[in-house]
Amino acid sequence: MGRLIFVILLCFSLTPAASWAELDSDMELFPQSAATVNDISAGLINPAGLAPENVMGFRYMHAYPDSTFKGDHGFLFGMNGALVSMQWLKHTNNIFRRKILFAGGSRIFPNFYWGISYAYFTGSNELYKNKKLLKTGIIYRPAPAISLGFVVDDILRPKFGDRHIERLYNPAIGVRPFGEKLTFSVDGYIREKESISDMESQFRVEAIPKQGISLAAAFRDDGSIHAGVAISFGQSQLGGSGISRKGEFKGGTVHFNQGPIASPETRVPYKNIAKITLDKSITEEVRGRSFFGARQRSLLSVLQDIRQASRDKNVFAIYLDIERCSFGYAAAQEIRREILRAKESGKKVVAYIDEADNIEYYLASAADDIYLNPTGSLELKGLKAEMVYLRGTMDKLGLKPEFIGIGEFKTAPEMFTNYTNSSPESIQTNVMLDDFYNQFVNDIATGRRITFDDAAKLIDDGPYSPGRALNRGLVTGLVVEDEISENTDKYFGKKLPISNLSETLKTKKASNYWGDPAKIAVIYATGEITGKKSGDGVLRGRSMGENTVSGALKEARKDPDVKAVVLRINSPGGEVAATDGIYRELEKIKGKKPLIVSVGNVGASGGYYLACIGDEIYMMPGTITGSIGVFTGKIVARGLYEKLGANKVVYTRGRHAGIRSDWLSLNDEEKTLVYDAIKEFYDGFVDKVARWRRLSIAEVDSIGRGRVWAGREALRIGLGTREGGLMDAIDDAVRRANIKQGQPVKLEIGPKYGLKLDLNYNPLDKDLASAISERISEIGPLLDFDESAYYYRLPYNISVK
Repeated sequence: MGRLIFVILLCFSLTPAASWAELDSDMELFPQSAATVNDISAGLINPAGLAPENVMGFRYMHAYPDSTFKGDHGFLFGMNGALVSMQWLKHTNNIFRRKILFAGGSRIFPNFYWGISYAYFTGSNELYKNKKLLKTGIIYRPAPAISLGFVVDDILRPKFGDRHIERLYNPAIGVRPFGEKLTFSVDGYIREKESISDMESQFRVEAIPKQGISLAAAFRDDGSIHAGVAISFGQSQLGGSGISRKGEFKGGTVHFNQGPIASPETRVPYKNIAKITLDKSITEEVRGRSFFGARQRSLLSVLQDIRQASRDKNVFAIYLDIERCSFGYAAAQEIRREILRAKESGKKVVAYIDEADNIEYYLASAADDIYLNPTGSLELKGLKAEMVYLRGTMDKLGLKPEFIGIGEFKTAPEMFTNYTNSSPESIQTNVMLDDFYNQFVNDIATGRRITFDDAAKLIDDGPYSPGRALNRGLVTGLVVEDEISENTDKYFGKKLPISNLSETLKTKKASNYWGDPAKIAVIYATGEITGKKSGDGVLRGRSMGENTVSGALKEARKDPDVKAVVLRINSPGGEVAATDGIYRELEKIKGKKPLIVSVGNVGASGGYYLACIGDEIYMMPGTITGSIGVFTGKIVARGLYEKLGANKVVYTRGRHAGIRSDWLSLNDEEKTLVYDAIKEFYDGFVDKVARWRRLSIAEVDSIGRGRVWAGREALRIGLGTREGGLMDAIDDAVRRANIKQGQPVKLEIGPKYGLKLDLNYNPLDKDLASAISERISEIGPLLDFDESAYYYRLPYNISVK
C-alpha cells in the first residue's frame, strides 16, 4: 500500500505544462498511454513498458500530416527489455533529421517496472547538431485492474537555438473495470516553470471486441481526436490511425508490427487442422541445444500442444503423425490421456502411421480413425521382458561378485550374482508384466470399441502386414500421407489447411494481463542419481547430479515469485549420498510452498525416496515405482589377475583397511559391518516413507523390501496419491498456488543447461554402435558402480516397446 500511495502522489503532485508539437518530439504514434503501453512502442512513450519479457519484435511506422500521406518514417526493434529505434523526421517542422534512440526496461520489484531511453539527432541542420535526449519512466500495477505510469522527458533540458526545452512530466493512470478487453486511461502533460493551468491531458479508451482486433481512441483537451484500429494475424499486426481537430483532418499513422501481440487469450490465428508429430525427438527432459544432433522436444511441450489444440476454437481437428517413438510406456499413457481429453472436447482425431510397434499403435488407438501406409507395417505383438545374467561370464573371467542387500526383492545385484532369475525376481516381474499387459489390452479395446478378449486375440495374431491390419479392423484405411493432407474434407469433414501446431505456437506469446505472471517451477530429476553434476554418457546413460538438481530446487525455494514447485521424477535411483542431498533440499521446500511430485516412466528406489515427500504424488498406471531397499557390494578380481598372470600384494594397517579391495574377499565380520550400515540406510528410507505417506513402519516394510510396483498397484497401496501425469501435477500446483483470476502462469523449467556440443551425432537410425550403446546403458550403471558407495536402485531398466 505504501508503494501505491507513493506513486500516486508522485504522479499527481506536479506542476506546469507544454504544447503537443515540440522540436524534439517523436513521430505521431498509434494512440497509447504512459500507464498502459504494452508493446515495443513503449521505448518511445514509457521505456518501463519494455520490461515484460513478451515485449519484443520489429515495427515499421509511417506518420503523415495531411491527406497526401507523405510524411516521416521509422522502425523499432526490441527484445529482452532492450530497444533500438531510428526515425527519419521532417514533416513536424520541415527540418530533416534522424533520431536514433536506445531504450531499456527492467522489473525492479513485483509489478513495478523502470525504464530509461537515450536519443540523439543526426543531420546537417545546426539546430539539431549534438542534441541529446534522456527520458525515464516507471509503471506500477498494484492490481490487475489498475496501472500507474510516470514519465520524465527532456531530463537534459536540450537547447534548440536560444531556447531550452524544460523537463516534461507525464503522470498517467489506466483502469480496467470490466476486464482486459476494455481499458480506460488518462495522461497529463506538464513542464517545469509553467503554470498548472497550462497542463494538457489525454483521455484514451481501448477495446478488444474480438481476438486480433484492437480499437483505440484518444481525446485531447485541445479538441483533437486520435482514433485507430489494429488487426493482428498470428505474430503480425497492421494498424492505422487518423487525427481530427475540430472537424479538420490532421494526418495519421500506419504501422506494421512483427512479434508477440498482447491479447486476452492465445489462439492459433486461423481455422485449421492441427498436426502434432510424435517421434523419437520427444524426450523427458531437454538438456541444452545441440549443434549437430536432431532437435529434441520435451514431453511437456507435446502435452501442452495437445492441450492447446483441445481448447482452441480455431482448431477444427487434430492430425497425429506417429513415427517411431523412443519414450516409455507411462509417457505414452500421458500423451494418450491428453488425446482422449481432446476428443472429449469435440475435436476429431485422425492418426497416421508409416510403421508401428506396440507403443505407436497404442497411441494411435486413441484416435477416431487410423490410417496406415500401404507399404508400412504393424508390429503389434504383445509385451516381453528380457533380463541378462552375467554370473557365467564372470566365472569365465575369474570375477567374484560380493553384494549385500536388504529385502528379498532388491534383486539389482542378481545380474552378477545369479546364473538365472530368483523366485522373488520372477514373481515381481510376472506380476508387473501382467499388469502392464492388461492395461495395454484394455486401452486398445476401449479405443477401438471392441471387447478385451477381441483385442487380446488381435495382439496374439500379430504382427501384421498392411492388408491383414485392414482386414482385421486394426486400421481405418491404407493411404499415403499426401492423400490425407490434400483431401482434408474427406478425412476430417472440412476443407482446411493442416498446420504444424508446435511451429505455430513456438513463438513467444504476449499477455494482456497487468502484472507479473505467477511462476510454477518444474524441476526435472532425470536419470541415475550419481555424483555432483548431471550428465549424459554412453556407459551410464543420463544421470542427475546432487548439486545440479538441489541447486535448481534451491533457486525455486528462494524465488518469491515461484508459487509452487512440481518435481518431475524419471529415475531408477542411485547413490544414497547424492539422493539424500537432493532430498534435504526438498525438505526445505516442504510446508513453505506446495510441492507436487509427478513420477514419469520410473520413480523407483532412490527415485521414490525423492517422491515420497510430495504433498501429492501423481503417477500413471504404467509407471514403475517402489523398490524401497538398498544394496552395496564389490567385484573381487583376484581370479582375473591370476588368469592374466598378474599378482597383487596388499599391505594394510587397520583390521578392515582392505574391505574395499578388489583382491580381498569380505570376511564374516566385514559382511556384518556392511549389513549393519545398509540396514541403517534401509530403516531411514522406510521411516521417511512411513512419515510422509502416513503409513506404519510395518506397512512400509511389507510393501518395501525392494519390491517393484506398477503405478496402478502403487496407487492402491498408498505409495502414490493420484493417477495422472505431468499436466495434472501442474494443474494441481496452479490450484494450490492461490493465483489471481486471469493471471498468466509461467513455468520455470530447471535445472538449466547451456549449449550442448554433440560431436558424436550419427544420422543412421539403426547402426550397430547405437544398438550396442543402448544395451550397455541398460547395465552400465551397475558395471560402473563405486564399491565404496551404497545404492537405492531399481534392479533393472524396463522399457515397454
